[in-house]
Amino acid sequence: MTLAEIHRNWNIELDKSNLTTSNPSFLPEEIDYFVNTEILRFIKTRYSGLNIHKDGFQQSQKRSDDLRTVVKSVDILQNVFLVSLGDDNKTTKYIISYPADYFIGLGETVYISAVGSTEIKRTDVLECTIENLDSRLSNSLSPYRYHNGSATPLRVYSDGKIILYTDENYSIKKYTIIYIAAPTKLDWYAGNINVQLTMMPEHTWDEIIVNAVKSALLNISDDRYQAYSQEAQTIE
Repeated sequence: MTLAEIHRNWNIELDKSNLTTSNPSFLPEEIDYFVNTEILRFIKTRYSGLNIHKDGFQQSQKRSDDLRTVVKSVDILQNVFLVSLGDDNKTTKYIISYPADYFIGLGETVYISAVGSTEIKRTDVLECTIENLDSRLSNSLSPYRYHNGSATPLRVYSDGKIILYTDENYSIKKYTIIYIAAPTKLDWYAGNINVQLTMMPEHTWDEIIVNAVKSALLNISDDRYQAYSQEAQTIE
């Protein structure tokens, strides 16, 4: 769907006619605002399950298909520091920046290799909080310590970064994050309104437009909101 088609369909849903002034008129930037807002709401409700069917992402084929164009997988690894915890206990700290279009995290995987080995193993991370990180780093039995050929790096979120910790016996070769990307904002005045938009699956646009119109009617306290709102629920 193109931006021109989105605006056309908006006007159809609003039952707007150039021959009458009985229905409200919205400027292009106002239409963009309501549609952009609804795109974000659409993603959040399909991810969380806070929708009429109570299905979250990957809990049904429909919900997976709703978000298939915004799910990304990226391999990232930056800034490695050797941190001393005392008593010859060395910990390696990896500081990783979020992807520029990061919106909601879905999963992550690390690939580790023991010192002196060329073998790379795939493993999970152990989620930590700022509060329990120090106790896990100092624990001699912590799973982040390399033992019997395996380890699970610690992961904590801090200062707008993703931080991973390993001990001195192995290193992280690759860190993969799977996430929902932030959608590109629609802007009627920014470029060619007839360019095909691919940021959302084609089948989702009718739902997005209908619910955007519903939000606009609520915003202006239009008498049609209640009836239109009930009809809009049937397409989710």
